[in-house]
Amino acid sequence: MHGYCYISITKPTNIMSLIGTLAGSVAMMAFSAVMPAQKAQGEAQELAEKSVLLWADKTFEYYDGPRFENFHEIPSQEQFIIENKILVLQEFMLEKEEMFKSPENKKTKEEFDASQAKLTRKIDSLNICLKKVDPNAKNYEVHFWANIMVSNAVTVYYQQLMKLDSRFNIMDTKITGKVGTQPAGVKILYKKTATIKPK
Repeated sequence: MHGYCYISITKPTNIMSLIGTLAGSVAMMAFSAVMPAQKAQGEAQELAEKSVLLWADKTFEYYDGPRFENFHEIPSQEQFIIENKILVLQEFMLEKEEMFKSPENKKTKEEFDASQAKLTRKIDSLNICLKKVDPNAKNYEVHFWANIMVSNAVTVYYQQLMKLDSRFNIMDTKITGKVGTQPAGVKILYKKTATIKPK
């Protein structure tokens, strides 16, 4: 579906019938608009999980029971920086407006307007830069749980925060939790092929 909905109305018996038909059509269009976004996110999550499992196969001597949760997209660093600059400037403009209304204000209306116009131009320039950022250049994060073999020959249930780039390559990983305790000095058993190890 492409967001279009063709309505076939065959002599509605009354106005309420027509309204019901139109309401149903609007609901269908809204549903069809949401579906592609959900499908795209589902595909991205599937690719991310496959990439993490391939990484785990090359990293740990033994693991089992993999589980994923909290998958989400995050903006690229460039997009994040620009969006935050815009937000800071917008908040600064609001603060200056409040200051201008206060009794302590010593600026004229002309000075205030010129200052706000300058900030508006900066925001407009940043929005132009933001539009040039590749919308597909998103990174991803997901929590990965697994029973991982450690040096005293038992498995420990670890949670790791996995960070992936827009091509689903592993960028970084960090252990963020585990179930149970182990004696001091016990370490995860890694394969010689391991390149990116959890911090």
